[in-house]
Amino acid sequence: MMALTLRALCDSGPCDSGPCQTGSPVITSAGTYPTWSYFVRGHGCREIEVDYASATGHLAPDLGALAAAAVREGARVVYLANPDNPSGHLHRDADVLALRDALPDDCTLVLDEAYHDFRDDAWAPAASAVWPGVIRLRTFSKAHGLAGLRVGYAIAPPETLAVLMKVRIHYAVSSLALAAAETLLADPEETREHVAAVIQRREALAGWLAAQGAEVLPSATNFVAVRLDSAERAAAVHRRLLDEGTLIHRPAHPALGHLLRISALDDALVPGRLDAVAEALNA
Repeated sequence: MMALTLRALCDSGPCDSGPCQTGSPVITSAGTYPTWSYFVRGHGCREIEVDYASATGHLAPDLGALAAAAVREGARVVYLANPDNPSGHLHRDADVLALRDALPDDCTLVLDEAYHDFRDDAWAPAASAVWPGVIRLRTFSKAHGLAGLRVGYAIAPPETLAVLMKVRIHYAVSSLALAAAETLLADPEETREHVAAVIQRREALAGWLAAQGAEVLPSATNFVAVRLDSAERAAAVHRRLLDEGTLIHRPAHPALGHLLRISALDDALVPGRLDAVAEALNA
């Protein structure tokens, strides 16, 4: 869906050889979900990154900076993950809509809602509203557990969906993926129970990390983000955990190299599993 939105909304930049990034300007938060940037660069767009808003207990895409950059650069697309990956921050719908209103008239907000199901209001009637000027991307990869099948959908105005349909890749979603998605949609209560269990584990994990002295960022996702005092310390902890066979995520982008993102799995709550994190915090 990400590649599809760029194909529909942006022009590719001309080039004779090597990477081409002279096409339509696209605004992105520096260090957010990296796959988006892969598609932006692959399409030949010119990506402009803006820093996260950062304070004690707070790390989030800076909506004001995104809007200002879009106006300054004449952007065609602004990307926002909400809830964010990797910080876990959730912006209120009112703030997201204010961002949309601050964008140029010919600029589209691509709203990545991969973790939407973990919001407290995910099942509210207004949760799937169509917003003019916004393409809301949803996936079955997170709460529904179908990551390997690569199936998702978009919520957007009819005229926008018509443009997306014109340039979509035919047969991009297999019949197996469609059947799996339809099965899950037919039993929403199972998804709700799974999400509730994940949230319970997330809160337990966040509480344990906080008790070790960690700066645990608020999360509306299926993971917890911990901010360490330096990228070097985060890299050392990450390396030790990998050597011990514990897989967690550390963002590759240098702007967020001081974060560790820990999924809310049962295994994360096993005593001793995250001792490396606790030792680093108390060093």
